Amino acid sequence: MTLQGTRGTALGMAVMIAITTAIGAYAMLIASMNQARQSTGNAARMRARYAAEAGLVWAQQQLLANESTFCGGNHGVGGLTVSVTVTNCGAGNTHTLSATVSY
Repeated sequence: MTLQGTRGTALGMAVMIAITTAIGAYAMLIASMNQARQSTGNAARMRARYAAEAGLVWAQQQLLANESTFCGGNHGVGGLTVSVTVTNCGAGNTHTLSATVSY
């Protein structure tokens, strides 16, 4: 084996290692960006869920205070608007509450 052939092989290996490392770094960057995007969406959904739950508690309090007249409404919670609806409004003592939040 000559010295000339060895230098060519070393250069080829160095290029292959550099390309493999660059591809791996790019894949990790893309995975990290996707994770950050996903966690931001999860935070917004959790905030909306807690706002809806707070709206339901508010509606329960309103029903306890004036069952015959409360039929739902909008309630502001943490900068979000919660729309609460009451079924069987004003009749009987069994009600179904539902809350909707747009975020």
